[in-house]
Amino acid sequence: GCDWQIMKKSMNINSGISHGVNLEPQTDIDVMPLTSMALIILLILMIISAGITNRNSDITLPLSETAEEETSAYVTVTLLKNGRIELDGKDINFSELEGKLRAKFKAAPENVLLIRADKTLLYCDIEPALQIGRACGAAKIAIGAEKKK
Repeated sequence: GCDWQIMKKSMNINSGISHGVNLEPQTDIDVMPLTSMALIILLILMIISAGITNRNSDITLPLSETAEEETSAYVTVTLLKNGRIELDGKDINFSELEGKLRAKFKAAPENVLLIRADKTLLYCDIEPALQIGRACGAAKIAIGAEKKK
């Protein structure tokens, strides 16, 4: 008898209807699964958006001990190892480079020309972009590098 009473209380077994058994459906909304799903979706979107930015520029910059973070306005020319050229992240032909650079430096002559070139490129691959930048009125020209860790 005593063991049955303990087991009955621990399992919360009611022997009759008169003990207050509630047979109505529960109508409260559990917000924890909704919150968890919202956070999971946010995390997925953050990961995907990180992969989307700069996906066109497959470039490995050379390392430098004196590389600094960008602090002023830059006009960026990216020279990729496959021969493609980008101006501020947009693909252009080499023949278009001079006209577009001239227009950008005419509008804002204080901007710095930043040339980002893949580390596998030789100086002779980069020199034409440097010469065009000088001819278009770039007062300052910087070469992109990544800081050594």
